[in-house]
Amino acid sequence: IKRFMRPAFCAAAHLFFRLQLCKVSIHGAEADLKKAEATYRNTVDSVNLDVRSNYLGLREAEKRISTTKLAVEQADEDYRIAQLRYMSGVGTNTDVLAQVALTQAKTNYTQALYDYNTSKTALETSIGVPMENPVTAVKVQAAKTAEAAKTTEEAAK
Repeated sequence: IKRFMRPAFCAAAHLFFRLQLCKVSIHGAEADLKKAEATYRNTVDSVNLDVRSNYLGLREAEKRISTTKLAVEQADEDYRIAQLRYMSGVGTNTDVLAQVALTQAKTNYTQALYDYNTSKTALETSIGVPMENPVTAVKVQAAKTAEAAKTTEEAAK
């Protein structure tokens, strides 16, 4: 009887060992899945933050363009008046400071244009879509991101 039990015991021990290995593999795969899901969520959050930040930077630069454009127009008018006063002999040399103000206003306007273009490029890069209308492009990308997240959640179930 002992001789017949030994192979059965060996087979049972081997089966038990294989089951333990399967359990370890399953637990490892579950841990890897949870890690991948967390990495995915972090990546989605990071991309969303990047898109929002770039979009807000673009909107801020747009507002600065209109503001600095008005400042250039005002400085240009001030400079023109200062030149006329100086030429008619009523103004002083300090009125020439209007030229400095005009130059600074033009510099600010150019910087606003530069910031707008770099913000637009950064937004295009972060959403992966060249855009004609920034608002539409952001909405399209947000819809795509939401759809991808929904698909991933459904697949995880």
